[in-house]
Amino acid sequence: MKSLWEIYAPYRERVLWTALFVVIGILFLTIGVWRTLLLAVMGAVGWCIGFRGDEPERFSEIVDTLSEKLKKH
Repeated sequence: MKSLWEIYAPYRERVLWTALFVVIGILFLTIGVWRTLLLAVMGAVGWCIGFRGDEPERFSEIVDTLSEKLKKH
């Protein structure tokens, strides 16, 4: 008999993205669009701070690449 992980593995991306957008839809309906967007921005800022703490060299490379691309435009 297959384990749940073996059954789930081929559909991992679909399940993940479906769950994410269901949560986003529920947030839109319960707290509103602007509060949901603020929550997403704050989560992204927190992720960036955590990423910088975990991998400072890689974070610096990403920031340098983004700044170069923005200077071109």
